[in-house]
Amino acid sequence: MSGIPADQIPLCDSTKEHNDIYSDAKESDDVFLVVDLKEPGYTISYDLLPTGHRLTDDAHEQLDDRIWNKIEAILTDPNMDTEELGGSIGDSKGNLHFFESEQVARDLAELISYTIYDQTNWEKEPSPREQFLG
Repeated sequence: MSGIPADQIPLCDSTKEHNDIYSDAKESDDVFLVVDLKEPGYTISYDLLPTGHRLTDDAHEQLDDRIWNKIEAILTDPNMDTEELGGSIGDSKGNLHFFESEQVARDLAELISYTIYDQTNWEKEPSPREQFLG
């Protein structure tokens, strides 16, 4: 199982830095995954589109279940200050916000990375023509 350790996931504190890392991912056909520092907290963003792939239905469903279960645990933990989290877990891109703790955001991003960096979880992203024709 491939993934990125929490401490190696980029932390962006500006839109420019976020966009630069995304541009690098596009140029190298790589997965995009970052933690952004935004008011009022930390945000996780991922995108498989630079690879030309998306998650299979099974991988997407498993990731969605795993992440929302983890978020529920964060929200019900009396030791956490986080009271509200939101976002979306898509088959090609996702965004989760706003985490009070950088470490909690990084740990969740690491969990996401195990699914999105595992190429056995990928399928080719259909072209706009293929999507239109079904």
